[in-house]
Amino acid sequence: MAEVEGFERPRTHARFWRTASTLAAVTITLARQTPSTRITVGAITRDAKINRSTFYTHSADPTSLLRRAMRAALDEDAVTTNTSEHVNGSRSIDHALCLATNHVNQFREVYRTALSDDTAAASLFAGLTNFLAQQLGHAAANSSTGSTAALAAAISQLIKNALAGAHGRLDAAWIRAALHDTIAMLSPTPRSSTTPDHWRPHGQQPPR
Repeated sequence: MAEVEGFERPRTHARFWRTASTLAAVTITLARQTPSTRITVGAITRDAKINRSTFYTHSADPTSLLRRAMRAALDEDAVTTNTSEHVNGSRSIDHALCLATNHVNQFREVYRTALSDDTAAASLFAGLTNFLAQQLGHAAANSSTGSTAALAAAISQLIKNALAGAHGRLDAAWIRAALHDTIAMLSPTPRSSTTPDHWRPHGQQPPR
């Protein structure tokens, strides 16, 4: 289980983590129909079958709880899909884009519902931006923190705009194409004909 953001280890009591998992699941379910800022603590505790004091042991409010639940889901996906192909360079940027788009597609209703409330949306998309910045930092270790943060913010905003419009299922390739120039600045460029394929810009074929 991914660690609950905001709580330092050790939290070894199994019941604590079971309750954290239940709270996350309940809050996500409620957030599919109601922005987190309008979800009451009472609604969460009722559905999770816990008391209010237990809730406040885990979170200050539903919005913070939802943001942590979304980040935990992202982190878990990142760990699950972290393979030997996840290396510095273009493929790692693609990996970050795929993680983000797959996550938003999975929780599309949560993100779209949040758009009806500025505070709820700001919290969710800030969490997504922070995750992307971390992933892109791994992908482009030689780039400045500012450039990776700017790209993360641009990706997050593009996703937000797509959800607010009539755009269908999000696709990582669509985002890469839309932000091609910005992404190219973070992608390593081949220096010779012997450059390994995974260091070549997206779509470029090795010379024949």
